[in-house]
Amino acid sequence: NIYLGSQFKGDVIKSDPQYKATHSAQFSLSTVGNECKWHATEQQRGIFTLDKCNAAFAYARSAKQAFRGHNLCWGNDNPAWLESGSFSTFELKSILEEHITSVMQGVKAAAGKSPLAWDVVNEATNSTAFFKPNRWYPAVPDYVDVAFRAARAADPDALLFYNDYGVAELGGAKAEQMYAMVASMRARGVPIDGVGLQAHLTLGGADDVDGYSDDIKGRSRA
Repeated sequence: NIYLGSQFKGDVIKSDPQYKATHSAQFSLSTVGNECKWHATEQQRGIFTLDKCNAAFAYARSAKQAFRGHNLCWGNDNPAWLESGSFSTFELKSILEEHITSVMQGVKAAAGKSPLAWDVVNEATNSTAFFKPNRWYPAVPDYVDVAFRAARAADPDALLFYNDYGVAELGGAKAEQMYAMVASMRARGVPIDGVGLQAHLTLGGADDVDGYSDDIKGRSRA
């Protein structure tokens, strides 16, 4: 009852039979790299293009895999209209809520079921503060709360995750900030079901594979 998951590339799944066969056989949960991000799903304001995200979810279902949508709100990979637009705090909040609602409900409607989970907010913290400056902060000071509340209202059946990198090691300053953020959300009743720890672990990047394996086991025990 433990999912073993992997990110996949939507275009390669369609073009490379061996890649698809291997990914289908070896994993029970998957998330597509870019096809569900804002730049792919709302390239023009108010016009939602969910075909690639829907296709990724359809592939996961065909492979009998659970699916994790990635992501609904991030400081990167946003379309030009969003990054360069001059919006008030109220407008940005409304844009965020509309995007989350439209994407989550559109994906659920196309599939007839919810994904297992969504990464609602991606990479919002740094080592010194809950939020790092981006399109959303400080313009919308409570944008993480806004995003998670909108996500729960949009699809109560999907698990809601916060996702970040550089937090897999215990005791780091960024990990402590993320912990404090999530603890604050929980204490205030902001809906959140889990946290994703981007580890970016690759054996190809290890000079000493055995030592690398021992290090990962040590982190897991910690």
